Amino acid sequence: MDTPLHVRLLDPADVARRRPGHQTARPATRPPRTPPVGPRPQPRLGPSAPPAAVIDHQFHRSLYWRQLQWLLAHFPREQLLVLQYEQCVADPVAQARRTFTFLGLDPRAAPSAGELTKRVGRSYTRPDLSPATTDAFMRALAPDLARLLEEFPDLDANLWPSLRTLA
Repeated sequence: MDTPLHVRLLDPADVARRRPGHQTARPATRPPRTPPVGPRPQPRLGPSAPPAAVIDHQFHRSLYWRQLQWLLAHFPREQLLVLQYEQCVADPVAQARRTFTFLGLDPRAAPSAGELTKRVGRSYTRPDLSPATTDAFMRALAPDLARLLEEFPDLDANLWPSLRTLA
């Protein structure tokens, strides 16, 4: 197998609530180290970014189907493993074994549940979004999410509570 690609997706409404405070802006005079990858390069936003800019940034990060189509235009499907964050939380060992198998590694060598669930890094506060903002965000994503769930049936829509608002 050529280079394996691993993607882990999170409930899009949770993406909307994530504040990109851990992403720092690059100085305008310094070019990026590598060319941007994806259909629409997004600027890195700091913690002081205006809410509209944050929502726009997070919206484009949540167009999962669109981003995966871009990858699949350049790489065969066999090189792509798409995991769902919520499945990884619910059964970390099974998802680690699935990842190990995909990578051609012995799945029995996957870490234990204790090792997989140990928290590393910092936690960031998440801004509260109004129900109207969350609803508008999800309705705008609906066509992309419908295609995503159709083409990637291993994703469990029931694990993304925000999809219930679209029913």
